[in-house]
Amino acid sequence: MAQWWGVKGCTIPHCVLDVRVGGRWRVDMLTASGALYRNQGSYLEVVENVRLSYRDEPDPEIREWAGNPPGQSRHTVTFTPDGTRTHVHFEVTLASAADRERLLALGMRGGWMQSFDRLEHLIDRDANHAR
Repeated sequence: MAQWWGVKGCTIPHCVLDVRVGGRWRVDMLTASGALYRNQGSYLEVVENVRLSYRDEPDPEIREWAGNPPGQSRHTVTFTPDGTRTHVHFEVTLASAADRERLLALGMRGGWMQSFDRLEHLIDRDANHAR
């Protein structure tokens, strides 16, 4: 996960995943400009190769929150086999509509798309090496 999580140009200096119901996760993203974003939470549901659901607990120290972090959110990732491929559905449920608007304005969607682009590149690279 440390190979693909985060926006373009970032590094992941800390990545710990205890993938089991009740297990904790933490991923620190260090941007090219030196800003550190700590991401953490706990796993709510783990069904191997089917679904992963986790809680995200916003770091109250992030400057963009201006002392008022959003509420916790739930992220659910569903994997659906399709021949030799797998479809991945990613859904985020936020604590409020206000949190949704605020996070979208800060670029949450674009950040996730950059992560998924990095993951796709990594998968393509590994598939090409396996041939």
